[in-house]
This record gives sequence, C-alpha cells and structure tokens, in this order.
Amino acid sequence: MNIYLSIRIKEVLLNGKWIANTNFKEQIESITWQQSIQKIENLNTIGMLTFHINYYLKGLIKVFNGGELDIKDKYSFDIPEIKNETDWQNLITEFIDNAEIFSEKVRQLEETQLEQVFTYSFNE
Repeated sequence: MNIYLSIRIKEVLLNGKWIANTNFKEQIESITWQQSIQKIENLNTIGMLTFHINYYLKGLIKVFNGGELDIKDKYSFDIPEIKNETDWQNLITEFIDNAEIFSEKVRQLEETQLEQVFTYSFNE
C-alpha cells in the first residue's frame, strides 16, 4: 500500500496527470514570479500555496528523519516576500526537492508504520 501511496503523491505533486490532467510541479514551473504573487480578491496567491504545501512537506520530512512534529498551521502561510525570479525559482526548487524526498520517505514506510500513522490520526 505504501508504494501505491508514494506513486500517487508523486503523480499529484511532481509528474502525473492523475488529478485534473496535471500536477503541481508542472503548474508552478509554467508561471513567472509576477504571476506567483498576483493577488485576486482575498484568495491566496500561487506563491503562498506553494510555500504552504512546502512548509508541511518540510515538517513531515523532519518527522520521518526522527525529529519532532513542530509545524503549526498559524505559520504555514508566513511566506518570505517573493521579490524576483530568483526567489520564485528557489521556492520551486525547494518544493520539488521536498516533494521527491517526501514521496520516497512514504515509499520506505513499513506497512505497520503506515497503519500506525492512520490509526493515530483517526483516533485523535
């Protein structure tokens, strides 16, 4: 099951067409930094959403590496200002790297570990 979950994570984040015939990586690589910070009414920007997902990926990778789960919702949109193409490309690169690491960590999970994660989550 963990291998299939890992494949689905990669498809959604990096290289598939499983959801809406696209993936997150394809979308963020196709826009400019100016588009990434374009605000429409009170909606989050693409840059903010990219940071948000990457924030959680980094936090979960830390746990997979033996660290504490210390990510907080209140900080998940605290994005540093994207001021130029370099800032945007750095965020894209970090997101892609973390998505790869995260999907690999999920793939390496033992079945019993995966069961514990879901049992813990649903019983809290």
